[in-house]
Amino acid sequence: MRHSIRRLALVVLAGLLAVALVAACGDDEQPEPTESPTNTPAPTSTTAPTPLPPTAAPEPTPAPTRAPVATATPDAAPEMPALEFSPDMRWGDLIDALSESEQACISSELGSELLATVREAPLIVPGQTRDWETSVFGCLSQETASALFLASFTAQLPGMPPESEECVRALLEDVDVTALVASQTPGADPAAEAAAMQFGFGLLACLPPDMMTALMEGTGTGTPTDPDPDPTPADDASLWSFETGGFVVNAPAVADGVVYFGSDDNSVYALDAATGSMLWSFETGDIVRSTPTVAGGAVYVGSDDNHVYALDAATGEESWSYDTGDSAQYSPVVSDGLVYVGAFGEGGYGVHALDAASGEMEWAAGVFYPYGADFAVTVANGRLYAPGESGEFYALDAASGEVVWSLAVGMGAESPPTVIDGVVYLTAVNTAYALDEATGEEVWRYGTEMFPAVDHPAVVLDGVYYFGPNSNLYALDAASGSMMWYYPADGLITDTPVVAEGMAFVRTESEAFHALDAANGAPAWIWEDTDSALRSPTVVGGFLIAESADGNLRALVAATGEEVWAFPKGYFDGVPSYTVADGVLYVGTLNGSVHAFAVPQAGAMQQAG
Repeated sequence: MRHSIRRLALVVLAGLLAVALVAACGDDEQPEPTESPTNTPAPTSTTAPTPLPPTAAPEPTPAPTRAPVATATPDAAPEMPALEFSPDMRWGDLIDALSESEQACISSELGSELLATVREAPLIVPGQTRDWETSVFGCLSQETASALFLASFTAQLPGMPPESEECVRALLEDVDVTALVASQTPGADPAAEAAAMQFGFGLLACLPPDMMTALMEGTGTGTPTDPDPDPTPADDASLWSFETGGFVVNAPAVADGVVYFGSDDNSVYALDAATGSMLWSFETGDIVRSTPTVAGGAVYVGSDDNHVYALDAATGEESWSYDTGDSAQYSPVVSDGLVYVGAFGEGGYGVHALDAASGEMEWAAGVFYPYGADFAVTVANGRLYAPGESGEFYALDAASGEVVWSLAVGMGAESPPTVIDGVVYLTAVNTAYALDEATGEEVWRYGTEMFPAVDHPAVVLDGVYYFGPNSNLYALDAASGSMMWYYPADGLITDTPVVAEGMAFVRTESEAFHALDAANGAPAWIWEDTDSALRSPTVVGGFLIAESADGNLRALVAATGEEVWAFPKGYFDGVPSYTVADGVLYVGTLNGSVHAFAVPQAGAMQQAG
């Protein structure tokens, strides 16, 4: 699950609340930034000149703020009902309040030397889970861990209504708090990470809208920020707004003059794109975070009630629904009368092909990865492409599901390919592939042999394959695989490169956002403000539209990085909530509204957002 509001984190015990909320909003724990190599290894088979590297932004090192330490009562019951939680408590304060058996377990697990260090350690380090905390939590009873979680949660949200506290208490009855901590450590089980994400979403749902809005606009401490000094969209750029009953965190779909989107109020909406008036709504059994797919007069959309729905695009009436056996937060793929969804079947989780008119399953393919909400397949020219769980990449006949060819790609590919002119371009870990569409034979392969490495969907434009598996962005000749240029960034490239209007854009693990000349890799500008890190960019009419980590949607001049405006909307990392169509920007917000703005126009230093 890759889907976070930047440091939404209310400060909680050992970052646990930060873990829950940040995971729920999509902000996966990132590895510590690595320094750019002093001598960047030259990729194979190239003599192309290397552009000058940028000046890396220094990594911020915020100092913790001390507050008076609350004194815990040593003989408190395991449930610790009287514990007065303080954000500046030390672990020693907590340990002294535990039962004798819990203290003995911790002492045995840590040893005397480490225990002495742990006792002096801050109880709270926002957004961080330290290695030894899993061992400590393993010694706590479920009652102790749950009570401490609840105490820390309510302490960080003064004024939280009693019904919200009861909601959190009810959530904790079915949650292993120790497992939540363990889910945020390196190498954690993906299933545990997914469970933590679902718990985090539950926490968000417990909060009233005004408190949630304050958090989304906060600085990471639950405190609202000062008034945003950034320029805002011009008044005449606002076209309309529409209020729903829940968060709108996924990008709307726009087709034939209608805006379609889902909401956390369990509903799918259709609005007139010109006026924002509601044409219809459809209620599912749970939240809707799937961007709808519109095809052939129907709207196909997934829900967390484990179903994909087919709705009449004109009326919203249900044509059929299909039980996927798991939350469906992806956009269904529709092609040639079939709808492709991820679902559980007899062989496990795989690709199911459904008749678009009836919803009847036509075929089900084996067990494929990615899993669940990250489900992604590509359908092109009668073939369906999907990565397999055992390191195989498959090309299937889209009509029958039969395997046409497959390729062993080692640890597997986690991102969809791009198919252009009879060639399948694929990124698998640290290697770029060009494969013959008909046979699967390699046309060429370009490997960096560098780790760590990250899969990104293959980006191919105007005969160039832009490949960013590590701290370098490579421009490869799409016909031969030869390297044309490469750009050494300041750390692992964490997002799919975006290439448009002669420029290439990448974000790194240090949160720096790099803008390059797509022709030669020369740096144009760098956005280095980590508090408003840019993600999910789109380039339109000479302007860069991007989500930022402080909860704003921003517009910048693409060529220079000059900011034009910022629109506060709340932020889920990795889940873009805006769409640009026909000169209009449609954006969902965390206060439950959808807005339509006129997009910036070339030569105008104001407008839309």
